[in-house]
Amino acid sequence: VNHPRAAGIPYLHVGMAAYRIPGYYPTNNEWRVVYSDSCVPYKYMDILADSSWKSAEWLKFFALVVGGTMTLFLWSSTFLILRINYWKACGIGLGVACLFQLCSLVWFYTKLCHGNSTTYHDFEAGVSQNADVSTLNDDTECTLFFGSRCAITSTVLWGLACALILLREYPHPVPKY
Repeated sequence: VNHPRAAGIPYLHVGMAAYRIPGYYPTNNEWRVVYSDSCVPYKYMDILADSSWKSAEWLKFFALVVGGTMTLFLWSSTFLILRINYWKACGIGLGVACLFQLCSLVWFYTKLCHGNSTTYHDFEAGVSQNADVSTLNDDTECTLFFGSRCAITSTVLWGLACALILLREYPHPVPKY
């Protein structure tokens, strides 16, 4: 994306699949992101996506599959009676989903969050003066925003569901007509 003030952009809202560029509003003298605008997909994903990035994507996917399957299975208990071992297996599955979702926050360990790209074009091309992740610095930082807050919320909800199932007594079956 060729932006007229590419070098002067103070921040970007980045995510796992795309990013947003803030616009400058001279009347208020501030930079703001317009959330109704579409996100810009990464052009050089193969350069940006390091091992932490790929791990986070897979962990997020596994959390969705395991947690979604267990939720669907529990939902079937509204019209079916689950045996106690199936009930406990759902609790363990939700615990696994919680663990996967929690571990997906490893995305904050990516080179993108700890690099030292100095311009917008360097960021987009994945150019960083510091290519070694073991020597992280604080020139750029990633903070929690919508996607990561949703991941934290789902981690808490998966964990709460797991705890409610595994720590409480098995509900006595009620005949369903």
